[in-house]
Amino acid sequence: MNKTRQFSDLIELVYDAALDSALWPSVLEQTCAYLHGCTANIFCQNASDSVTLFYSWGDDPTYRQSYMESYAAMNPLFPASTYFEPGVVHADHADTGVQGNATIS
Repeated sequence: MNKTRQFSDLIELVYDAALDSALWPSVLEQTCAYLHGCTANIFCQNASDSVTLFYSWGDDPTYRQSYMESYAAMNPLFPASTYFEPGVVHADHADTGVQGNATIS
């Protein structure tokens, strides 16, 4: 399958998952396939360091639980995120040093 078709299918699946939350693990799996990743998750972290995991794919449940209980609250990117401008999506790939920003209009 070509990259354009794969990306289009992924976007379609994201829209479908917005209506059917059971599809989010498939979204994460296909996102990993598209980006050549091995694991993905969607979680929320608030100012009190509380972390809620919504969906994950490709990780070991034992390590995921350990991370969420012991390390997620120490997320070094979280304090920096309080300085991000509203409407700007920020991506950080710590293992590669690649960073990117995109403005939502």
